[in-house]
Amino acid sequence: MSTSHKKDIEYGTEDLLAEDEFDPKYGKERITILVDQQVVDAFREKAERQGGKYQTLMREALRMVIFGSKVEERLQRLEAKVFQVKEKNKPKKKYG
Repeated sequence: MSTSHKKDIEYGTEDLLAEDEFDPKYGKERITILVDQQVVDAFREKAERQGGKYQTLMREALRMVIFGSKVEERLQRLEAKVFQVKEKNKPKKKYG
């Protein structure tokens, strides 16, 4: 005997993936490099303390060296805003 069960399926209205989610620039490439044992051990110890993976920490460190850290970028933007405010509030010289 065949019974048919109809299920109501609700489809979401939001896209869960970013527009550039599958952009090749976000891909990873497997490479082989020789790294000093002391460096690898340090990354492994740090990853263990933080509960992450040492390869991820190494990748993040490389990105910070090549592209700059997010903290540095935020600091630069903050400094720019602070100095803009100081310039606006700076008393104008009166010539007389």
